[in-house]
Amino acid sequence: MNFCGLVTLIVAPLSMPAVIAAETNPVADSAHISAPALAADTVRLKVEGMTCGGCAVSARIVLQRLDGVLKADVDYDTRIAVVVFDAKRVSPQRMIQALREKLKYTASVVPREKVQK
Repeated sequence: MNFCGLVTLIVAPLSMPAVIAAETNPVADSAHISAPALAADTVRLKVEGMTCGGCAVSARIVLQRLDGVLKADVDYDTRIAVVVFDAKRVSPQRMIQALREKLKYTASVVPREKVQK
């Protein structure tokens, strides 16, 4: 089953005031990441099987729901997921498994670039 275009809506009674919050890119905005997250590990995953921006949203939701994932950002154009996580609670292999089981996407760890000296 393809979950392309999955959208989450929050519905509130008309008596409640509407609140609109802008979502920032927590991976790109390091000031937004808390101190514990800065001490956590980061992994980049190449995600294959997405066909639209909604697919990237679905992948981000699956990753963020894993216990131990602190932040997840999935870019449809590059097919890259950047995940900040607690290695004591979740592994990149578990992230790959969740994407495969929930969305039928294949993923692999992108090796860290070697720093030129």
